[in-house]
Amino acid sequence: MDPNSHVINRENNEEEEVQDDDVDLILSRPSEQPKRYFLECALVLLFFGNNLISTLLTNQMLKQACLQFNYNTSVCDNLNQNESDSTSKEIEKEVQPYIANINMVTSIIHTVIPAILSLFLGPFSDTYGRKPILNSTFMGYALTLIAFASVCFYSEYIQPISPWIYALCYIPETLFGGWPSLLTATLCYVTDTTEETKRPFRLLIIELIIFIGVLLGNLLCSIILSATNAFMVFAISATCGFFATIFIIFLVDESVNAPQQAHLYEKLTHLLSPVYIIDMIKTCFKRRPFKERKILLSLITILMLSVFAFSGNSTIGYLFERLKFSWTLKDHNYYSSYNIIITIFGSVLGFGILKKIFKLSDMTLTCIALLSGLADSGLKAFATYPWHFYLISSLTLFRILSSPMCRSLISNIIPQNEIGKIFSITTSFEALSDLVAAPLYTYVYNSTYQTFPGAFFLITAGVCVINVGLAFYTIAMKRIRETLINPYTMIEDN
Repeated sequence: MDPNSHVINRENNEEEEVQDDDVDLILSRPSEQPKRYFLECALVLLFFGNNLISTLLTNQMLKQACLQFNYNTSVCDNLNQNESDSTSKEIEKEVQPYIANINMVTSIIHTVIPAILSLFLGPFSDTYGRKPILNSTFMGYALTLIAFASVCFYSEYIQPISPWIYALCYIPETLFGGWPSLLTATLCYVTDTTEETKRPFRLLIIELIIFIGVLLGNLLCSIILSATNAFMVFAISATCGFFATIFIIFLVDESVNAPQQAHLYEKLTHLLSPVYIIDMIKTCFKRRPFKERKILLSLITILMLSVFAFSGNSTIGYLFERLKFSWTLKDHNYYSSYNIIITIFGSVLGFGILKKIFKLSDMTLTCIALLSGLADSGLKAFATYPWHFYLISSLTLFRILSSPMCRSLISNIIPQNEIGKIFSITTSFEALSDLVAAPLYTYVYNSTYQTFPGAFFLITAGVCVINVGLAFYTIAMKRIRETLINPYTMIEDN
């Protein structure tokens, strides 16, 4: 027997152990897994279906409210036509506050419960994977879109109904997690599957996907409505939601090495345990070295206030445009489409030129975006002609850059095992900000729409001022951090 055989065998065994360790290490690195972009495809389909009916839904509610106020069908149908006679304007002034209140209650319904659920689902996804959350939220959206189509069919072909019924359609979306959980799972999935240096770009892509879905929905809504009817638009929307759900279930892979043998009871115990909520809150607010806690909380606040302003504007925006400029659904969709195209162009320009060529940092881009948002809302408050809106949007094209840049910085600061917790509590805070925005903006609009209908834009401008201050504070804290920390652990402005 070869005396060196034991040595050789030991070396071979050690080599095999090293190889096994390497395999385990590779499998434990989510960022090294094969990148799949099926998630982005499913998101495009879902957001297209969801936004195809967004403004049409308000039109349907206005019509049903008009009928509930005992006006005849021809008069109520005329509210959504190109005609803008004095009778229609008077009726709309009567029903708009009623619809604004419904929108406010609807925002509260599909904000509070999803925000609470997101607090539980984020830590759950760190252990048991992102796929269960993605599957659940997509199913909720699909069921809500199907419910909208059913209600529209009933109101159009059987008998008119109360516009409050549309608010009940949000129940499936609400109970299955809603927007906060969908955003949390999406952000965690992107962080899991994307290298740190490429993360800002992919987060920007996710942001642009939302706008592309809105753009396609706005462009095709009026076309489909003119060629068919309202029910067909809702039916197409429901179909998109259904296929997006099928897509996410069967084509999107898990990004976390979740335990395969976990029982349902174990998962439910983990999901509903308050211990994980307490741990998540501690993770968000715990002391961190080198000013990292101050930086993290500032970035979370910027994101929360940005969603607050966006939600408030969305609640009132279409009603303002109808009242101020006598815009129809088609007019609104044309402007929204132009606004989105400009926003996408500004995002590509900002990321491709300002960041890649001029090497501006993430926080510098955030400041530029927030200043653009300030100019946008401040000028729109005093706009008197429709072309003013088009011009203002053209001049403030960098508005959405702040969100992906802030999320990228957050993902670079926190450890990998805390991503689900931090993004979960961030999206919950964002959702809860909608709870305050909807009633506040509704109250201001109902109080001022006859004298100064653009007053709610001044609230948005004030929020932007606060965010700009927070952004400069974050830059100062970040510079202090970089003077204290070792070079190899610095936050990279990618």
